[in-house]
Order: sequence, then structure tokens, then C-alpha cells
Amino acid sequence: MPVDIKSVDPAIVKVESKQDRARPKPQGPVFVSFVQIVSKTEEGFNPAVTNDTHIVFHTSDDKYASVARGVASKTPLSAAGDVVEFPYTAEALVTIVHWCEKFGTQGSSETQFALPVTHTDLNVLLTSEWEKSFNNNILSRHDGADILASSIIAAEGLKLNGLLDFLIVALGCSIRGKSDHDILATLHDSKTVEDDEISAAKKKYVWLEGVTTPKTA
Repeated sequence: MPVDIKSVDPAIVKVESKQDRARPKPQGPVFVSFVQIVSKTEEGFNPAVTNDTHIVFHTSDDKYASVARGVASKTPLSAAGDVVEFPYTAEALVTIVHWCEKFGTQGSSETQFALPVTHTDLNVLLTSEWEKSFNNNILSRHDGADILASSIIAAEGLKLNGLLDFLIVALGCSIRGKSDHDILATLHDSKTVEDDEISAAKKKYVWLEGVTTPKTA
């Protein structure tokens, strides 16, 4: 009798089967977005919306994001100037703002991860309903690992160690079991990745080697 892979524990589902599974339905509390992103090419665009209640950030991918001052004050981001330069992507800004609104700059995940983490589905590991919702609505709202990768770079640069630890576990779950080529293709949204690019990436991002190396119990 054929086996319904949806009923199989996610930790043992083969990669090719895992890719065919439907994206999990959002779990946990309904998420309220604290960041409004607008492209400068959008009709009616006006970056000068900074006022007493909101701050506008200009991201590295040339987008503008409005964040309430009360929320921004919980992050390590500067509030100086009419439009504040944010040296990371808009996706990373969304991750940073929502994490810091919940945990501040020094907070850590409520879930205590047992190491090594060898699972492929982060939601199975999470014990906090908020963190499940954060994973589904913020980190996993697009296919691929681009949000995780850009958010890791931002969290590392802003010294948000609690968030960085959480994101590395999340990235490890999302790419575990894939080949080096498939991992880099996922991160770069590309079909072809050369061997020297793989080697260069592992040298630049030391955490990549750790999360992609098979672990034994």
C-alpha cells in the first residue's frame, strides 16, 4: 500500500519528497506586521513620511520601510535623520523588527534546542506558539532560504545573538539533507553554482559548514 508521506515524521522524509509537500498552514497567534515596505517605483511613493510616530528606513535593496517609533526603539537601529540608512535587505529589516519587538536586543528563543539539531521541520521543535507564528509568517513567507540568509547576516552585524542562534537553527532545518550545490542554489536563487562559489561561501560564512555537515546522534 502506498505510504502517504504527509503522515511520515518530517525528520525522515526524503528531500525529493519533502519538496513536494504543501507549505504548512500558519500556526500560533495572528501576526501583526510592524513594518510597511514600499518600493520607490510604486505609484504615489513618498519617502518623507517620517513624523513624530514613524521612522523611515532605506534598505540595501533600495526599498523604504516605515516603522513605528515605539517599535523601532526596541531595536538597535538608529533613529537619526529623516530617512535612516539600513545596510541590509528589507526582508532582514522585517525579521529584526519583529524579533526585537518581542524579545528586545538581548532576548533569546523561548525554545531550548537540544543539540545537535538534526530535524528538517523547525515547527516540530518549537515549543513557543509565538515562535511558530514567527517562523511561518516571517521567516517562511517565501520559498527558499533567502530570508534566512539575509537575516543571519543582519543579526550578526547588529550583534543580536539570540536571534542569530535561532536563525542558524532555522536555516539548518531548511537545508539539511541537500547537496552543497542545492544549498548554494537555494541561497542564491540560482540553478547553477560553481564549486569555487561553494568553497568561497563556506569560508566567508563559517556557520554554513556547521549547519550542512551531517550529524550523528
